[in-house]
Amino acid sequence: MAQIFVSHSMRDTALVDFFSRIGARSNVRLVFEEIEKLVTGFVNAPKIRRDIEASSAIFLLLSKHVQLIPHTRDWIMWESGVGHNKDIWVFENYSDHGQISVTIPFLRHYVLFQPIDLHFPYLNQVVASYDDSGVLPAMAVAGGVGATFGGGGALLGALAGAALADPARSRPLGRQITCQLCMSSYAIHLPQGVATFRCPVCNRRLQFPTSLSPGV
Repeated sequence: MAQIFVSHSMRDTALVDFFSRIGARSNVRLVFEEIEKLVTGFVNAPKIRRDIEASSAIFLLLSKHVQLIPHTRDWIMWESGVGHNKDIWVFENYSDHGQISVTIPFLRHYVLFQPIDLHFPYLNQVVASYDDSGVLPAMAVAGGVGATFGGGGALLGALAGAALADPARSRPLGRQITCQLCMSSYAIHLPQGVATFRCPVCNRRLQFPTSLSPGV
């Protein structure tokens, strides 16, 4: 089963509950790691590294709680560095927008959202796009069909089956941008009608000419 590492503050219970409901609707395991448990001994850096390395993506849930707790903020930045070669999604609660200045050097997606039913389907689509449970069966079936043609048919068939079953094909793309100040490139996902956001790398305020479509 594919898994996603979710970094967050233990104080953000509403966000955790929201993403837990999303995870329950998919075949993707969400691993919720609470940074504050480091000081109690329930979690340590090697375990966090193992969880990150075993994950297909990293979700960083930024909030005012992360902003106000230096220990939590520093560890979230460390985790983004450990997983810099993976899909890093930065999720920022729109209700906290303007109160957060946490910068993340490595990311591929920046999402402004609210933990409400209206945004549930879009975020559920993001999580489900990492579900790899159908890839191997599709490869086996397509490989068997390809084998009937001899030669390299089995291999080509398996590769074709994997491509067709690839859940990433349904992943929301957002809108690719490049910040003109720090020259960082990533995809942004904004709620309909929202055009102002911050660069999560350099914290510069940016303005998009029109709302994104499709949006969160």
